Amino acid sequence: MLSAVLHDCEEFEVGVHLHSTPEGARAKVLAAYDAGCRRFDSAIGGLGGCPFAQDKLVGNVPTEEVLGALQERGLNLPIDLSKVAGMNSAISGEFF
Repeated sequence: MLSAVLHDCEEFEVGVHLHSTPEGARAKVLAAYDAGCRRFDSAIGGLGGCPFAQDKLVGNVPTEEVLGALQERGLNLPIDLSKVAGMNSAISGEFF
């Protein structure tokens, strides 16, 4: 579906907002990237989610998973992943 939208709506910037289990996040990001998506919503540590979901897909896709997946595709990202991991640790310690 994403490939078709990107193809038919070239004049728009299309992004994705994904929910996933931690184990499935990277695969979803890579599938969207491979379909042509270049804009991703994410949340540090995957915090937040959908209050309407009644299953394990309530978590937002973690920023660190998005960045790691994009690096897998060879992108040189202008961000230090260790700093993102540090933010995740700080948030986890404060809220959990």
